[in-house]
Amino acid sequence: MAYKPSGYASPEYAAFELATTAQSSSSSYQYSIVMQTVGPHESIGGDIKLSMLRDNAHLSCIVCDGGVRDIDTVQTYNIPIYASSVTCKQGPATQIPWSVNEVVCLSGNVCCAPYDFVVADEHNVIIVPQKIVGKVIGIATLREKVEECIKLEIGEQSTNEKSLIPHLYPFPTPIDPLRNDKLVQMLKKHGEWESIKAMQNEIF
Repeated sequence: MAYKPSGYASPEYAAFELATTAQSSSSSYQYSIVMQTVGPHESIGGDIKLSMLRDNAHLSCIVCDGGVRDIDTVQTYNIPIYASSVTCKQGPATQIPWSVNEVVCLSGNVCCAPYDFVVADEHNVIIVPQKIVGKVIGIATLREKVEECIKLEIGEQSTNEKSLIPHLYPFPTPIDPLRNDKLVQMLKKHGEWESIKAMQNEIF
């Protein structure tokens, strides 16, 4: 790591340039900028700096453990931003040493390496290490399929019946037929057990 360079060599500008000039990948994934700061209220930028990323088709989001300034204007830039705060501080001069495209550790406990996967919705963001992304997606897909069956089963119950939820949820992954007999029987009833068993054999 080195002390802050100037101009386009400054790591935040270097990262913006990478995201701006990046070619869309064959898998159609976009790129995310993940930034580590020196504190939750230290600014990564405001209306001027972040305007460089306005309507960037290659950029999925910015994730940082610092703050963002001028949020009313920045919100018009069509950039999903996950930040620790909205701040009025001008941060870059205090954020040393600097680096770009290296491993960062957000808030001291979430690490992100270049080309890890960033998965987010309007409330949360997670980092998935690229080494295990296939397994994580497989487990998430499997669990979603099981949960859809549980919802169907619940929907078939009358309001006077004792709820089945404690027998079915939460459930472990992978699902063991010997320990989760009621859940397996329910999945068989909805014609999903064989496909879920095949998914488990592929994932684990």
